[in-house]
Amino acid sequence: MEPAESPVWKSEGKKAEAARVLSGILAQSPLGEPSMDALRLAFSRFYRERVRTPAPDCEKISANGVPGLLIRAPLTDGNKTVLFFHGGGFTIGSAEDHADLCLRLSAAAHAPVLSINYRLAPEHPFPAAAEDCLAAYRFALARAGAPGNLALAGISAGGTLVLATLVQARGLDLPLPPAAVCMSPATDLRFPGSSVINNRKTDWVTQARLDSLRAAYLAGGDPAQPLASPAFADLAGLCPLLVQSGTGELLLSDIEAFVERARSQGVAVRYEPWPYLFHCFQIFSKLLPQSLAAVESAGAFLRAALAGNETLNP
Repeated sequence: MEPAESPVWKSEGKKAEAARVLSGILAQSPLGEPSMDALRLAFSRFYRERVRTPAPDCEKISANGVPGLLIRAPLTDGNKTVLFFHGGGFTIGSAEDHADLCLRLSAAAHAPVLSINYRLAPEHPFPAAAEDCLAAYRFALARAGAPGNLALAGISAGGTLVLATLVQARGLDLPLPPAAVCMSPATDLRFPGSSVINNRKTDWVTQARLDSLRAAYLAGGDPAQPLASPAFADLAGLCPLLVQSGTGELLLSDIEAFVERARSQGVAVRYEPWPYLFHCFQIFSKLLPQSLAAVESAGAFLRAALAGNETLNP
């Protein structure tokens, strides 16, 4: 589904609807909390109050020692799995916070979603999260029985970790999945794109937040490390990707540059820039029809890959 051809929105129009939801997010955003513990608690409360639906069918699971949730929508194919990495700038967020998004993705992909709680910075700086995601990928590969039964997805920092996992797996000669989805990934932790300035009035994430998460995650390390910033990785040979962004988000320019670089290295990339939307808009499917349409598009992409469809055209 192309963003421009998504279903008809409410009569006030897509731009006004997105602006209304963004205004509500900004009014309740907990980004100003004074400590990491307070920020994590505030974001969990924020998700619970504005995003979560009733608790999905899920079970606690350990993926090679990495805790997570296996979330199943009704009528899913238990032989397939989507391994999901949550967002939160490498410092906050959890599988529990993203359970609603994972439930919707499970329904759209017709497959259970295994969402993990990788270690968070600053307590566990880079490369701890990437190591946990690779460990979970090994677990999911073994559980799937065949690489074709497994796909990857992630949002924000989780989208970054999807790419880091693929790069690590390829380097270790592990089988790659048939497809992966990256929603609003942070592709260059230098954050050099012009949209960091140009879109500051159309996003709820701030430049100060980007700077703080980079400092916490890298602990003084080089942001140009390939596993930290996929923009610097060798991408040749990766599986087909679906990359989604909002045209109003701070990371837009960096995401666009990554898409072009991946395509130049032979990666099949389907890119969906969703008009007027902000960072991690897919989380807000309960509030925006555009967000739900994007999740359904991602699910359809994964469903086709897991069914063995080899015509995942960019």
